[in-house]
This record gives sequence, C-alpha cells and structure tokens, in this order.
Amino acid sequence: MRASSVLLSLALLVPALCATTSMAADLRVHVLSGDPPMPILNAEVSVRGSDGRELADAKRSDRNGDVLFLDLPRVDMVIVIIAKSYKTFKASRSVDQPQDPLTALLERLDQ
Repeated sequence: MRASSVLLSLALLVPALCATTSMAADLRVHVLSGDPPMPILNAEVSVRGSDGRELADAKRSDRNGDVLFLDLPRVDMVIVIIAKSYKTFKASRSVDQPQDPLTALLERLDQ
C-alpha cells in the first residue's frame, strides 16, 4: 500500500513540475558595439514587464558582452541597456520570444 501512495504522489508531482517549468523562460542578451561588433563589458541590463514592473534584478554584462536571466515569467517585456559612453538601448520582446537570444548593438554617444 505504501508503494502505491508513493507512486501516486510522484504521478501528481511530475505534471505540476512540468507546468511550472513551462511558465518560465530564460533570456540571453549579447551587448555589442562597433564594426566589427565587439562586446561591451559592464553594461547594465534590466528587464521589466510591459506594465513597468521589474521582472528580475538588473545584471551587468561580462567580458563577452553576455547577460543571462533565468526563470523569467512568460510575459511581454522591455529590455533596457545602459552603458557609459553609449546611447541607451531599449527593445520589446513578446511573450513567445524569450527563448531567442537578443543581440543589442549599441551606438556610441559621439556618433
């Protein structure tokens, strides 16, 4: 009897975990500038919902210009990137795009 209750618990738990996983998405951002494009180190990347609420703490790009946000809710979002000596970059992503990497090509302020 105990084994059947464990199996029943697992049968109920696995679909719940799968449903939870499908409700979240990862977002990878590549922050670049120039021709040819080179990574921008230490750019601040923030992600907000289309309603303005913060979806995750802001992060800084690494030496490869990469930032990874894990487990974001699947909602329409706005990504804002701020880097010293560059124009602020802003992009919108629809709810079905979060798995696609975002490549942000920033312009220098003096251009």
